[in-house]
Formats: sequence, structure tokens, C-alpha cells
Amino acid sequence: MFRSDLRKSGFLWLKRFLAFVALPYLSCISIASQPAAAQTQLGANVGYTTAGITNMEGLLCQRPLNGAVPRVASDNSSGPQPCEPAGCCTPTRCAEPKLGAYVGYEPKTVIAMEKSICRPLDFILGYIDLSSWSNAVADVPWIFQQVPGMKMVLAMPPVVTGDTLANAASGADDHYYLEIAKGAAAVDRKMVIRVGWEFNGNWSPYYATPNPAEFIAAYRRVVRVFRSVSPTFKFEWCASFGADDPDSAYPGDDVVDFIATDIYEDSSWLTGTAAERWNILLTGSAGLGWLQQFAAEHQKPIAVPEYATNYNDGAFPTEMADWIKNNHVIYHAWWESREAFDGYLPDHPKAEKSYSAAWSWCYPNGLLREQTPMSEEF
Repeated sequence: MFRSDLRKSGFLWLKRFLAFVALPYLSCISIASQPAAAQTQLGANVGYTTAGITNMEGLLCQRPLNGAVPRVASDNSSGPQPCEPAGCCTPTRCAEPKLGAYVGYEPKTVIAMEKSICRPLDFILGYIDLSSWSNAVADVPWIFQQVPGMKMVLAMPPVVTGDTLANAASGADDHYYLEIAKGAAAVDRKMVIRVGWEFNGNWSPYYATPNPAEFIAAYRRVVRVFRSVSPTFKFEWCASFGADDPDSAYPGDDVVDFIATDIYEDSSWLTGTAAERWNILLTGSAGLGWLQQFAAEHQKPIAVPEYATNYNDGAFPTEMADWIKNNHVIYHAWWESREAFDGYLPDHPKAEKSYSAAWSWCYPNGLLREQTPMSEEF
């Protein structure tokens, strides 16, 4: 990136504030801003659903209807719960998952996606150079400088190209881990680290299946070194849908904060109707069914840190949104790129429309929706 581009990044937060906070409210002249004594009591016939109430209040720039039905969680249990349609959440239940994306490392790409879906991204994905350890260490400060102030979830390889898991397991790479951990901690001491993401795929330099014990040892060394720099780092163990059975490479509950899988609906090999494809995504190796069950067995929160489709029927984003909202997912990220896989939403207009419908903060008329509380576990 040229220096002129870096100077432009200083305007990122101003642009995001104007787009998602100031302008939507400045466009509304709401009676709710008047003193309570000056307000007329206001109601409406919206049927008997909280969805009707929410829609009406959105049109009134978030002014509540007087005497509206209280919004409560779907049951009395503690912790985040699956959401009923529209407004069932409280600060302790049914928290909305954090939403992120891989968009590259330019402020303009962050803003472009936020504009497309009418909401800010909670985080972006970052990836360390796998070509060599010298490049990996040098890559860390560069990545964070590109979109300053933006929360990042960082993919951390236990080995790079040409290295071996046996070497990593012996501790030979610990000094590289330490330099990368220091760089991450300088930005966010609570950062989520995706250690050895997609380890069950044979394309990975740290492919775990031939020797899961070596992968586990390397993974645990990464965690130990990172925790020596900041004990508040969090660690994600992430498989890849459609690859090998990941269970034997689980490194232990003490070094895992989130259990995850990367899931892509890829037309090059996943065929059939939308319903048939979805069934495969649910039941296939390291698919969503496995993720739900394995996370429950280990009592760990769920993440879906990479997902996308190159189909253009709009089904996959809707199905994923429903699954995410009903399975206590803490954070999820769309692959908004053409790199390696074309999940770039403008290339698939129907998918873009259904994704935006599921996650947008705006009504079709441009006004802001009522927001549910965000998860505090991320």
C-alpha cells in the first residue's frame, strides 16, 4: 500500500461513524427526543407479534410504542439463547453474534462491505504469510497498520512452508511465536488467535491427519508462548468442512476457547438442489452437525470464522444465518473476497441480498432497526 493510501485510512472511523450513527439519526425528526411531558401517547394496531412492534418502531426512528408488549427471552434459562423472531433478547440472553469478514487489508474494502450490508463490521480476519518465518514475523505489524483500530481475529500457523510439525513440537519455532505474540499483544491483548486453522485439510503445511500428536504438541506450544505474553489471548481450534475427521487432533479443553469450522458452499464439487447441498453441509465431515455436537461435548462456544458461497440462489446465506442465530455462535465471518474462493457478494447478487436481509441494521427504507445486545464472550 502506498503512503497516500495509508493517510486515507485515518478517515475510516469518521466515515463509519457518519454512515452508521450520525446520518441515520440526523435523517429522522423523532418525537421521542422531546420532553416526556410534551409527548402524546402513541400506539398502533400491529397485530400480536413483537415483529410488528419492532417494524413500526423502526419506521418511527426507534420511538417505542407506549404500552408495547414486554420483550423477553424465549425461556427463563441463563446465558445466550436461540432467538425468536424480532426482539426477544435481553443483555444476558440471546446475544447477537459478532459479525466479521475477510475483506483484505484496505479501509476502503471495509467501508464497501459495511455500506453493502448497512452495518459496521465488528472485526476483520487477518492472515500471516506462510512462505517463511522471516516473512511471517515481518507481516504482523504490516497487517495491523493497514486498518488501524479495527478489531482483528488473527490466523496463526504453527509451521510455515518447508517447516515440520515435529520441529515445531520440539520448541524450535518458539522464538518466532514469541515475536508474533508480542506484535499481536501490542494491538489487542485479548485478540482471538486461530491456531492452525483448517488443520484437517491436506493442503495445509501443518496437515494434522498423518500425525495428530505432533500437531497437538505444536498447537499447545503456540498457546503457551502466546499466553506468556498475554494471558488474555483467546484461542480458536478450527477444522475445515469436507476434509478429514478432525477429532483426533483436538489439543485439549485447556487450550481451546472456541471450536469452529470453515464452511464453503463450492459449486465446483457441491452439487444438487439448495436443500440437498444444505443437508451435506450439515452432515458432512467437519460440517455444522459435527460442530454443534463436538462443541456441546466439550462445553465450548461455537464460531464460524470463514464461510461463503459461489452459488447465486440466495439460499446459503439465509440457511447459515438461521443456523448461526439458533446455535449460540459467538462470532462469524463471511469470505468477502475473490482470493482462493469467490465469495465476493457483489458477484452473487441474490446471495448478497439474502445475506444483507439476515444481518443488515437497516430497514429497506434506510432507517435503523432495533438492535439486540452483542455477545460479551468474544
